[in-house]
Amino acid sequence: QFGFANAGFQPQYESCGNGAGDCQNSWAVDGHRQLRWHAGEQPWGVRWRVGDVIGLACDLADGTIWVSRNGDFSSPNGEVFKDIGTAPLFAVFVASAGTVEYNLGDRPFVHQPPTSDFLPF
Repeated sequence: QFGFANAGFQPQYESCGNGAGDCQNSWAVDGHRQLRWHAGEQPWGVRWRVGDVIGLACDLADGTIWVSRNGDFSSPNGEVFKDIGTAPLFAVFVASAGTVEYNLGDRPFVHQPPTSDFLPF
């Protein structure tokens, strides 16, 4: 699960079934299980494959979270959460296996953000 959380998020440090997106303070997507979470799970019609580059973008002014797969922000990717508020967020990753590499803008992005209005962290 990849996503964002605000300061009210309480991380779980052991396998308990609660993680990113299970509460009101976090939002997450999972292309392996094809689900998205915010205070519970919802179906999400995206399937990730090994080698995919998953992009996350948040617009704190509009309160939205966007997701891309290999640079493609079109549906069912694109804007996946609305009304997230304007509190500062941090990136979260929860998994039992796999690898993740974050790029918060300290080097050039492999793919571009949804629009030129998005800025790196």
